[in-house]
Amino acid sequence: MVKKNWGWAISALISALTIGFGYSHAPVQAESESTAQPEAVSPSTSVLKVGETRSQSMVRSQGVLTRIHPHPKNGYNAATVYVRNIPVFTFLGQDKISDSAKSKSSSAVKLPSSSDEVDSTKSLESNNPVERATAVAALIDRFNRDGLDAKEIVPAFESGKYVIKLGKQSKIEFDRGIVFSETIKNQEIDVLQAANLLRRLVGNAAPVSAVANTPVRSRVAAISSPDARITSVASGFASWYGPGFHGAMSASGEIFNANAMTAAHRTLPFGTQVRVTNMDNGQSVVVRINDRGPYAHGRVIDISEGAARAIGLVYSGVAPVRMEVLGR
Repeated sequence: MVKKNWGWAISALISALTIGFGYSHAPVQAESESTAQPEAVSPSTSVLKVGETRSQSMVRSQGVLTRIHPHPKNGYNAATVYVRNIPVFTFLGQDKISDSAKSKSSSAVKLPSSSDEVDSTKSLESNNPVERATAVAALIDRFNRDGLDAKEIVPAFESGKYVIKLGKQSKIEFDRGIVFSETIKNQEIDVLQAANLLRRLVGNAAPVSAVANTPVRSRVAAISSPDARITSVASGFASWYGPGFHGAMSASGEIFNANAMTAAHRTLPFGTQVRVTNMDNGQSVVVRINDRGPYAHGRVIDISEGAARAIGLVYSGVAPVRMEVLGR
């Protein structure tokens, strides 16, 4: 009788242990399955920016170079196209901003989730700066996704208009509603500098020195007319700066952007526009004075890295230049 009771007790204990281990194992298995699921999702498709849809995120991961920033400018609506976070084109609206619109955030503007959703022809002719900016951004992104050579980005004069050709199929026409973000209010120079900046940002292509097919009269006018505002001419050696200073405060109080077309001069007023021509290759760039320097002996101007790239000064470091002061 005692042996029988011991057998029953041992059997019951084994059953209890089996049940206990079964219950304790189940939660571990469930936790393992739940933590394994996120690993199956690609980070590029799961991470969304604030205000961005899933389709916008997908497009962003497929080589999108541009973004659009709506903003006011002189009391009017405007929108700037950034390429690799550098401002290139600014589109100007024709309507004054209402008081109700001023209270709205620019982030509330609904942008297309894909460049394929943009009717480029219709949007490029629109008076809405955001629509025009979106259309141009779509052309640039499509050019990039098609794998075209940045050397095919060419400034030109066609049918009485300045344009930037994006390959053989697309072009950006300049009119009163579009300017280069660092404009000096000279359309020929704006187009040349915008094209060279775009060539560098899209494919690091070398800059061109002139707008194709520009009439000779226009070229002379750009140098000799009162609109050019040449107040003085000087020559000497130029150097460039950028590494280590990007993001720091310049002498004018402006944050230094190594990619912007700016320069340092010892005496010229801040805001002065200066055309700098590299005498070694004839390439020119217009810069805006926003800093002080250079302090090295024998140098007359210190230009930003972006400006140095535009005139082939990066590799040489120092070069003889001609400076034409255009005013403020």
